[in-house]
Amino acid sequence: MADSTDKHSFLRTVLLNPVFANILMIMILVCGLVGLFSMVRESFPQFELDFISINVPYPGADPAEVEESICRPLEDSLEGISGIKRVITVAQENAGQAIIEITENADKDKLRTKIENAVDAIDIFPEHSERPIIDTFSFDDAVINVAIWGDVPERDLKELGREIHDELLLLPGISRVNISGTRDYQVDIEISEERLQEHRMTFDEVAAAVRRNSDNLPGGVLRTATEDFNIRIIGRRYFASEFNDLVLRADADGDRVFLRDVAILRDTFDEQSAVYALYNGKRSVNLAVLKAKAEDTIRIAEAVHKYVATKRETMPATVNLSTWLDISRLVQGRIDLLQRNGAIGLVLVFLALWLFLELRLCFWVTLGLVISICGAFGLMAMTGQSINMISLFGLIMVLGIIVDDAIVVGESIYARRENGDEAFTAVLEGTREVFWPVMTAVLTSIVAFMPLLFVSSTIGKFIAVMPGPIIAALIISLFEALIILPVHLRHLPLPRNGQTRRVQPYNPIGQLRRFTGFGLRFMIQRIYCPLLGILLRWRYATFASGLVVIALTASMVTSGIVKSIFFPEADTDWIQAEFEFSGGTPIAATEEAARAINAGWQATEAYYAKRLDGPLGVTVYAVIGGTLGFEDSRPKKVDHIGEVFIELMPTEKRGIPFGEIVDQWRRQTGPINGAVVLKFKGYAGGPPGGDIQLDVLGSNEEDLVHAVGEIMDELATYKGVTQINTDYKPGKKEIRLRLKPAAPSTGVALQDIARQIRAGFYGEEISRVQRGADEVKIMVRYPLAERRTLEQIRRLRIRAPDGTEVPLDYVADVEYATGLSTIRREKGQRKFSVTADTAEGVKEKDIENSLLEKFLPELSRKYNITAKRGTESEDRMRSIDSVRKSGMVGLLVIYMIMATIFKSYVQPLIIMFSIPFGVVGAIIGHKIYGIPMSMMSFFGIVALTGVVVNDAILLIVAVNDRLARGLPLFEAIVEAGMRRFRAIVLTSLTTFAGLFPMILEKSLQAQLLIPMAISIAFGVAFATVGTLIIIPCLLVILSDLRCLWHLVWNLCLPATREAVEPSCNIGRL
Repeated sequence: MADSTDKHSFLRTVLLNPVFANILMIMILVCGLVGLFSMVRESFPQFELDFISINVPYPGADPAEVEESICRPLEDSLEGISGIKRVITVAQENAGQAIIEITENADKDKLRTKIENAVDAIDIFPEHSERPIIDTFSFDDAVINVAIWGDVPERDLKELGREIHDELLLLPGISRVNISGTRDYQVDIEISEERLQEHRMTFDEVAAAVRRNSDNLPGGVLRTATEDFNIRIIGRRYFASEFNDLVLRADADGDRVFLRDVAILRDTFDEQSAVYALYNGKRSVNLAVLKAKAEDTIRIAEAVHKYVATKRETMPATVNLSTWLDISRLVQGRIDLLQRNGAIGLVLVFLALWLFLELRLCFWVTLGLVISICGAFGLMAMTGQSINMISLFGLIMVLGIIVDDAIVVGESIYARRENGDEAFTAVLEGTREVFWPVMTAVLTSIVAFMPLLFVSSTIGKFIAVMPGPIIAALIISLFEALIILPVHLRHLPLPRNGQTRRVQPYNPIGQLRRFTGFGLRFMIQRIYCPLLGILLRWRYATFASGLVVIALTASMVTSGIVKSIFFPEADTDWIQAEFEFSGGTPIAATEEAARAINAGWQATEAYYAKRLDGPLGVTVYAVIGGTLGFEDSRPKKVDHIGEVFIELMPTEKRGIPFGEIVDQWRRQTGPINGAVVLKFKGYAGGPPGGDIQLDVLGSNEEDLVHAVGEIMDELATYKGVTQINTDYKPGKKEIRLRLKPAAPSTGVALQDIARQIRAGFYGEEISRVQRGADEVKIMVRYPLAERRTLEQIRRLRIRAPDGTEVPLDYVADVEYATGLSTIRREKGQRKFSVTADTAEGVKEKDIENSLLEKFLPELSRKYNITAKRGTESEDRMRSIDSVRKSGMVGLLVIYMIMATIFKSYVQPLIIMFSIPFGVVGAIIGHKIYGIPMSMMSFFGIVALTGVVVNDAILLIVAVNDRLARGLPLFEAIVEAGMRRFRAIVLTSLTTFAGLFPMILEKSLQAQLLIPMAISIAFGVAFATVGTLIIIPCLLVILSDLRCLWHLVWNLCLPATREAVEPSCNIGRL
């Protein structure tokens, strides 16, 4: 023992002086609690995406003109810049945009500087285009929405919205509030051609006069002997009434022409948009409260709720204030889920241990779980992480895992006390015995989760948040199990089993523990031991049976018996309908579509009325002529689009999946005449995108349109493919003017026509003034009555440089055509996309592969185009591929760790054979619960690889120890199996018990977690069987192979099996 004591002086010192361990425990608990209450709570982690955007406003321009004048120059300027992975340009009415995807390892700041320099060097942008705006993409975290609604004019709602917007920003912790559902202010100066001719003035003269007489200008500084004075010229006008007395012309005799004489002046709204919103059928303005990186989602929501409750008391009787789409509910729900499942799992783990071990041991082992979670919170706080739905996801998942090492250490100490060792010796030698197995198990578990740090694309940025808390909890659990727990077990009493003390018949709890103890001993001695002996003799048949089980289970996935999807569709309390018409469709058609969708929703509510106690829809929010921009934080204002949001009764109360409700809503609404997009879906935040996405690129628009049509028709032939849409949408009808050959003789140039038509019909922007928080345009244009018919364009008179006027149709030909509402470009070609959703169980990957194999190549040859997976599909495939590659690397690292510690090349392979049985359990678990395999299931399997090897490590370490002591192989294997049976079963049982409450959860928050929980829980359960049965058989098969090699090499069999066994001895503490 002296030698042992010397080697383990650190542990002996800690055991003799428990102060260190107790202080360490208290520090971990305190740091964890402080970290828990100091960390920011949010729905998703805040990070920047690998994208940079360039936006170039070009007021009044159509998409084709934007493509030619904005997008092409941007593409040329960005070509050849290192660090750029892909450039997609988008031409829309009034603006052009370049979306730049950068490589993952690029220096974003330096690359942005290069891009800014390249864009600044462009000198061919049109005269009326505005300064480019360069920005990085970030994932904006929405918190809560405030709707102001009532039967009041738009201006009153907007003013009240601005007031509440400013007051919300004064609340602590709130720094971002977006207003939507209303138009921008504008001052219109409408000049009639008739009045211009009456006063012998031109449009340009009026515009110039207004521009000259509406501004504030600095006049320098007057420096006197006693004081300095700043000089300012004040003349800026903010409201229409202030322009009335603006003098356009003054004669020598005193006659003056005022602006009011030739123009109608109005304080109005931007007529380029007619957007408005309805909250439960009432006119509304929406305030979306967002959070910055250091702000707390739940505190923000609480502050907003409190503010709204107070503000309602001071609101006019005709206006109401309501909160809706409260995302903080998801965060709070996830926290509640962690608390609830943690508490239940803790109780189940305690009960499972209590049935087989001593009460004091159960308490300290279970406390280790609490210490590990607190330690994880402390480390998360110190490294600047937040409490979000993904990090909590990881902690919930690891609840049943982090107690394993404490169970192994505690059971080892308990077994030595059962054998009669003194308490101190039992703790010291029991910890020493399992030190390396526990260390190896934790290291392999950490390595198993690390591949999730290297998932590529946008989804990888979300997933990479998960391993941090898990690894932190595992590290703390290791310290707890090897330092803190042994100290607390120094005075563990001798076990009192049925042989040492008879339990009184009237004590049901004692009887239960006696029964479970007897049952465990009976299982080990009378069932497992004889069965293992038989299976070892029939080892090849046993091993072959295991391979058959693996193959049959794998075929359940490949054959479709167990369905598979990319990502599970979690239930949600928010659903929405998006609709879009061709560009140029009047707002009246959009209003009619919104009414039809709302009628469909009312029919849906009536359909479910008898099944529910209360209304199915809590809130109905419709946007006509635009969107709220929840998916990209950029509200849109376009007359031909709209959306309807429904906030549903909470999932727990309604008991009806949102998918069923959406399908019923779609059926009740039916098709909408003229709509080019009509899509019903759930809203749960996060990145958008259809299940299937295909892109076609080419230079000929007609060929691209035909190709898109054929792809949509082909997708419609696949069963389970729904909501097939394309971003090819006809735009507004265009009036195209071309200069006639006779025009130059009149002195009229193309520029004269373009300038005068743009000024009259779009308007000439005189200036922009800041009116409070609103930027207001001052526009000069023709009255609306003179801009409503095609004939008015034909009758337009163009003024030549010499002052003469000629009819437009004398100098220009008028043609009619239809453009595009949006033009997307990639690699110098136009790009159209086709998207579709799939029903549950339909593999979108198989459909895409089927199309890419034959149909799309033939289509590409037919139309001379390029057809490929869509950008989002490519990112999805890249994510899957990166998980696969990093998972393989993780397996290699796990093998390296075990090979180094075991000093063996072969035994780690035997240990890793438990992994396929874990996968078998994961697949069978999904079949039992009728849940399709998904990316979340695969993440669970990746995590499972490090967990399931732990029990096999324990078993093989025990076999090696017994071989090193000289036991025969068969006896060593059977004795090791019996010795480790309880520890292996307990670790598997507690892992399953810790995750089982999650599997049974019905709450909205649990839906995404259940597939991963099933993978780990059932994987561990089935891998336990493989560890206790197949691994021993493999050890004997390995021995057979060694004997065979000895026969081949030495031409004789070894004297004993043990002679060719390396008897690997695991290092000692």
